[in-house]
Amino acid sequence: MQQHMQEMQQVHQSMGGMMNGGMGQNMQNMDPKQRLEMLQQRMDMMQGMQQQMMEHMQAQQAMQNDSE
Repeated sequence: MQQHMQEMQQVHQSMGGMMNGGMGQNMQNMDPKQRLEMLQQRMDMMQGMQQQMMEHMQAQQAMQNDSE
């Protein structure tokens, strides 16, 4: 669980770096196909993060139910 939380924090930090100037400025200079590919990668990453969050929440719920 601790490793999972560290990984989530690292992903969050790297996304913050992309959004704070890095990705936004570079996207203006890309052709539309490159933009679409980058946005698709970002959406895939976000979906993966959402899935991990759901699994984390389910694991927490299961632990709470087991302790009751």
